[in-house]
Amino acid sequence: MEMYKAGRVVPALDKMPSIVGFEQYWDAYTDLATCRSIGMGEGPIPWTAIEYWARTHGLNVDDRWMLHRVIRKVDNQQLERKAAERSAKKPDKLPSSVRRMPRRPTRGRR
Repeated sequence: MEMYKAGRVVPALDKMPSIVGFEQYWDAYTDLATCRSIGMGEGPIPWTAIEYWARTHGLNVDDRWMLHRVIRKVDNQQLERKAAERSAKKPDKLPSSVRRMPRRPTRGRR
């Protein structure tokens, strides 16, 4: 960070793609990423959240349509990347005999 503040070229930052012209989409994505549902795993950004963001920021119909497409595309890529990371971190699967053990019978309410 000191190199960047001093005005010197930082190799890692030099290789990053430019988002010039797409700042609004990036701002929208970073805002909307906080709206996803989290349960058994991360869910996609809801359509309603994208629509609300677009209307709040005064986007017309065509721009809202494009925002939905861009956010959905970026969000799908992000979810796929995270799923791949999770699957790479999983331990080896258990043998099928262990996974198919019968469940204990449940008791009724008393």
